[in-house]
Amino acid sequence: MNDHDDALESRFYRRPEKPVPATVIEMLSRFEFDSTLDYLNKLLEKEPDFEDAWEKKGMVCFLMLKYSDAVQAYDAALKINPANVRAKKGKEEAIYWLKR
Repeated sequence: MNDHDDALESRFYRRPEKPVPATVIEMLSRFEFDSTLDYLNKLLEKEPDFEDAWEKKGMVCFLMLKYSDAVQAYDAALKINPANVRAKKGKEEAIYWLKR
């Protein structure tokens, strides 16, 4: 990767300032979607402005084929940070599948 690639990645795919705990990633790697969703919901009850948790919730809902819930979660992430590219792309995908 060169400096240009690094600049593009940091501009468009920046790491969240506060990423979700590694527990979420571990549960996802084991395909424990229900457990992951429960964990994220509890986390969001405590911290409703947790952008990365909303984005991950959108992803989990999408993987569970809950497209309407995914759109709502992605919208919550975008309300916090309108520049969140992963949330924008995830929302577009969920809307696409909702229309099918």
